[in-house]
Amino acid sequence: MTAEDYNAKSMKRYGWGPSRFGLEPDASIEDITEAVADFQRESGLTPDGKVGPMTWRRMEAEREFGASESYPSSLGFIQVSGSPIPVDFKAQMCSSNSPYSLVGQGGHSRRKNPPTQVVWHWDACLNAETCYKILQRRKISSHGVIDNDGTFYQMLDFADHTGWHSGDSKVNRRSIGIDISNAVYLKYNKYYEKRWGPRPVIKAEVHGHEYELLGYYDAQIRTAAKLSAFIAKHFSIDLVTPDSNTVIGKPHLYRGHLAHYHVKRTKWDVAGFPFDDVLGYTEPLE
Repeated sequence: MTAEDYNAKSMKRYGWGPSRFGLEPDASIEDITEAVADFQRESGLTPDGKVGPMTWRRMEAEREFGASESYPSSLGFIQVSGSPIPVDFKAQMCSSNSPYSLVGQGGHSRRKNPPTQVVWHWDACLNAETCYKILQRRKISSHGVIDNDGTFYQMLDFADHTGWHSGDSKVNRRSIGIDISNAVYLKYNKYYEKRWGPRPVIKAEVHGHEYELLGYYDAQIRTAAKLSAFIAKHFSIDLVTPDSNTVIGKPHLYRGHLAHYHVKRTKWDVAGFPFDDVLGYTEPLE
């Protein structure tokens, strides 16, 4: 296999592009391969021109190092089009050094058009680590998960990757999928109480049924608000949500924020999610 053929497959697998080497988006595959070889020489790697696992890890390490040097006071970074963007909340971008990156592991595809909506899920897991493991095992994906302490772990690039999360391919192609760590059922509150404090118990109606369930930590709501504002800034996705607690017509055409229950009648996540507080955020939350 030629280096050019190899890199064409590598770009599809890992989601990188010519911009990672300072090239224009329409750069030829030959120029890309030459730039890869130059990077490998500078990094002490065998200059075969192929972005394999070792070269990919080195690319990611260099990118993260550059970001931390440029923004030493940032609380975290989110990856957009392969570039790390600093944020004012705890966030781990989907680099090879992240414990929860799904890039290159299957269960996602290359995004062809910018996202126009966000779909919110709960992971029905006790923490972000378990959420990641389940997605990895099932070969599906969301773009990230908000853990119990409010830390956001990005699993896919918002701009480069299509996540397989909603059960609707049209929605997947147009959306950013975000999980909120929450095991939902009341019996798990003893587990939470020992580690992060008890979750609030809330009631919510979805698809005509009323549920009593575990709610969301304040830290998760704060991160969700800041993350939504970040997405609005970088993708112009409106900070609105349907006035409905059931499936809406043609959800893939909606421009804004959806609960999973807006997409599928068989789903009830994220029941009771405080969309008004999350999408109404305008000032830094203390």
